[in-house]
Amino acid sequence: MVADMKARGTRIRRLREEAGIGLNAFARRVGISPSWLSRIETHQAGTPSPEVLSRIATALGVDIPKIARHEGGSDEDPAPPGPAGDDPHRSRQVHRPVA
Repeated sequence: MVADMKARGTRIRRLREEAGIGLNAFARRVGISPSWLSRIETHQAGTPSPEVLSRIATALGVDIPKIARHEGGSDEDPAPPGPAGDDPHRSRQVHRPVA
């Protein structure tokens, strides 16, 4: 969970900086204090509420999953679909010979 929180803060900061938005201006846009945004980005705050995550995502022009990946998620974009087809949640079937 701590790793997920750190990755989330890092993603938010990276996306904000890539968008060329300063911390103070972004905090105003999201409706939170600059100190709280800084604490989120530097992993000193707990998990923001779903409402705040939604406002952050909207201000960054991304979907919530882009910044709020589940624990074990990667900071990278998801890999392209594998042998299981387009649905990454569908398992591959294992064919075993009948004895």
